Amino acid sequence: MPDSPASHKGSALPSAAWKHAALFLSELLLESSSWIFLVLPRSVFENEEMSLRRQFHGWDEPALPVALRLLCDRWMKEGCRGPLDLRNTLLLVPTRQAGRRLRAELAKAAARQHSAVLTGLITTPEHVPPLPPDAAGEPTTLTLLARLLLEKQPHLSALFPSTGIPWSLPFALSVAGQLQDIRMLLTAADRRIEDLLPLVPDIEKDRWVEMAGLEQALLEQSGALGMPDALHLRREAARRACPWPTAIHIHSLFIPDLPPLAAQALQTWSADHEIEIHILAPEAEANRFDEWGRALPERWEEEHLPISEEQILVSEQAPDETDQLARLLSIASNNKQAVTFCMPDPDRARALALQLQSTGRSLYLPNGVRLSDTAPGNFFAAWLTWRRQPSYAATAALLRHPDTQEWLCHVLQRPDAAGAFLSELDRCQAEHLPAEFQDLLQAARSHDNRFPTLLQALETLQQHMEEDELDFLARVYDCRPPAAESGLPPDPLFAPAAEAISELVQRIQACGVSLHLSAEDRRDVLAALLQRTRIFPAPNDRDIREASGWLETQWESSSSLLLADMREGVVPETRFGDAFLPDALRIRAGLPANRERFARDLYLTRALLAAHPSKRIRFFFSRRSASQEPQLPSRILLACSDAELPGRIFHLFERAIPDGKDRRPVMPLLKLHPPEVVPEQIPTALSVTALKHYLQCPFRFYLRHILHMEPQDDHARELDVRSFGTLAHEALRALKAVPDLENENAVANLLLSSLESMVKAEFGAHPSLALHVQLASLQQRLRAAAKQHVQAVREGWRLLDSEQELTLPFAGTDGTPVTLHARIDRVERHADGRIRILDYKTSDSGANPNKTHFQPRTGKWLDLQLPLYRFLYESLHPEAGPVSVGYFNLPKAVAQTHLAEFNFASAAGIPDLYPLAIVEARRVIQSILNGLFWPPASLIRDDFSFLCLADSSLIDPMPPPHTAEGPP
Repeated sequence: MPDSPASHKGSALPSAAWKHAALFLSELLLESSSWIFLVLPRSVFENEEMSLRRQFHGWDEPALPVALRLLCDRWMKEGCRGPLDLRNTLLLVPTRQAGRRLRAELAKAAARQHSAVLTGLITTPEHVPPLPPDAAGEPTTLTLLARLLLEKQPHLSALFPSTGIPWSLPFALSVAGQLQDIRMLLTAADRRIEDLLPLVPDIEKDRWVEMAGLEQALLEQSGALGMPDALHLRREAARRACPWPTAIHIHSLFIPDLPPLAAQALQTWSADHEIEIHILAPEAEANRFDEWGRALPERWEEEHLPISEEQILVSEQAPDETDQLARLLSIASNNKQAVTFCMPDPDRARALALQLQSTGRSLYLPNGVRLSDTAPGNFFAAWLTWRRQPSYAATAALLRHPDTQEWLCHVLQRPDAAGAFLSELDRCQAEHLPAEFQDLLQAARSHDNRFPTLLQALETLQQHMEEDELDFLARVYDCRPPAAESGLPPDPLFAPAAEAISELVQRIQACGVSLHLSAEDRRDVLAALLQRTRIFPAPNDRDIREASGWLETQWESSSSLLLADMREGVVPETRFGDAFLPDALRIRAGLPANRERFARDLYLTRALLAAHPSKRIRFFFSRRSASQEPQLPSRILLACSDAELPGRIFHLFERAIPDGKDRRPVMPLLKLHPPEVVPEQIPTALSVTALKHYLQCPFRFYLRHILHMEPQDDHARELDVRSFGTLAHEALRALKAVPDLENENAVANLLLSSLESMVKAEFGAHPSLALHVQLASLQQRLRAAAKQHVQAVREGWRLLDSEQELTLPFAGTDGTPVTLHARIDRVERHADGRIRILDYKTSDSGANPNKTHFQPRTGKWLDLQLPLYRFLYESLHPEAGPVSVGYFNLPKAVAQTHLAEFNFASAAGIPDLYPLAIVEARRVIQSILNGLFWPPASLIRDDFSFLCLADSSLIDPMPPPHTAEGPP
């Protein structure tokens, strides 16, 4: 009699196969006269307990070599005859990265035996059970949920208590995404929203009732369309037969947090399949795990980990920790040492990747990248945003994208076009404050001589505004030269990102047909899905390292292990104040809560410590984040005895950190070397206001008037002080047409009409709200100016000229002349012949000309504007006699509008400041002619403050071009 099939454990058939065999043999027995004895398993005729068992493997090795031995042991014992055949085996691993590592090592193991491997399915718990093929895709689900929100939001007062929210499809899609994330979490726990109604507190009940109603409506609408909800189908699939009929053996390989839904599926499949739960722990620890290999919190909470303080490297702030990791990895790479480093925080992993990239090294991030974070995804998102709402901000973001610039340079057939239109964009925005794309286009067309390249770029964008998404992307990227020709390394994310975008567009187009979406709605869904889609590029040969996640670290086999980001909230992943699923509700709903995560991470750390020499494993913690926010150390680092705890706390929080000179890379101090001034750069003409700049700071004068540097900012949403004053000056020029008009209302209407015409010409028909507020303030000041003007007319003054240009040679102390020029705002003559020159001042508070020009205590001149106005006018009009000068103040508080004349005899002990001012002007001009532009002033707050520090540490001193008198 043959052996019982049950005696051959490695080749046992599932019970369903034995049932078929039993029926077949029964038919044979009926037709045969011979007796045949067959021993069948009892489960053929009786229901037995599920075929599911735990298997412990110890923790003195990482997961990967243990998994290899488990899968290859029988094949090796049989002499490696034929390929390593795993086609009837379903392998569950904790993450995609663990699956990739396992495939690679299986292939290596087969290759070492000069053979090959035939792998079955390797998947992760999030795909168990798999998604049925007829399920609704995420574009359909999000769109349906967003439509339900738009339709029902007036009746969802508990879920959305705020009123007055401007609901739109993009906003509804963002809310739908949050609700879908909640549904996904609950589905992993094998629950629906409705299942939580008995669990939520009474104060939250109404909100969850409304959410359950939304979910039910979603299920009904999806079913009516013939595309059942994917999450609902997954729960149903977990209770049906295994969808992989060839998978005789199912192995759950070292998954420390198997979700309840996956556990339900395995339990269902265990009736017909052999299922083994493999746990990376000794058999003696069996009572500390549940039947699915999950750490039991009550058995792990008091675990004391054998971590010494020498293993914990503390940094003062997060960038120091990144620097330290970069240095250690560079050393390991140079010495060809195997080292594994874990970075659970994806943002910090990207920061480290950038740090290594700056030194010519690349880093592979295996946990995926959001599609919107790739170059084509980011460009596509910027284009979609601009298509929906072509504001100035969206236009500027699109124009500043490198891919847009490369495409426009190709279209305009100008390699330098990007620099030109970006510079013109900054100027146009600063001068005209466009709020929308059409405002920007109008401003560029109205001043095409000033913004020619910008106009071409904007008109090119407008031509392709309505183009099909994929056609437009193809047009943009077809103009790119191959990477080999550009001299730049190829972008490893470009190809997978482009493929993912193409697939996403096609899916949403299909969704748009079934749901009758407009083109605009399709673009809104596209924009939402770009944020939710991740791509997983394959590594390439240039990647020196891989940044492992926390769960992947168990699958790394190198002896040296660096564990970064060991702070609370990351390891363990702690959630506080969740708006929908707080920790107490998670516990009642069967979701992983803070307690379960802590137990899991205690167990994983214990396994890591057992599998690695203590001297080769390091934990990294930084006390403050990059934004200087304090950070708490991970509770993993505090899992020690009570006797050790005070010393551990001191080490983490109080112990002085070395200066790091032996650990951190040496960063050279970048010194700026201002270009030496050549004689050709010395100005031969100067404005009166330029002398004020020199008096304030010689070095700033050099930056502004020698190097012609100026800040470029396209973030302004309102007029700056200078532009506001310019607009007021231009409006006040209208007074020249009515020098003797004494009707205050008529004068005010004239000024306001002039202002309105200029605003339409400069800022378009739809100025921003901030600009409206400023214009209202300016209108009030102009009304006050009209009143002050009429009062001066009644006092006998008549306006002679506005914005009068004066030019005159003016010599320095050695007699070398420069051309001095000025533009005088207002020249008046009294009936008795007196001349008065006034400068309009729109500062928020009225200015005193004596205080703004001269400091009697120090004898220092701050400004020479008004004395030089007098000098220029009297020199060009000697018949005018002595000229008075002053300010026409138009402050924010319009009741304080007044005239303030300069009193040249006001300084104590100085009978007349006027001749001293002229002497000072000659000295300043001589210093400029001699090229003396050092030192910088440090107490001025302006656009150059970051350069002009108190110790000038960033700038090398400027030597003068030739010997001359010292600086002022």
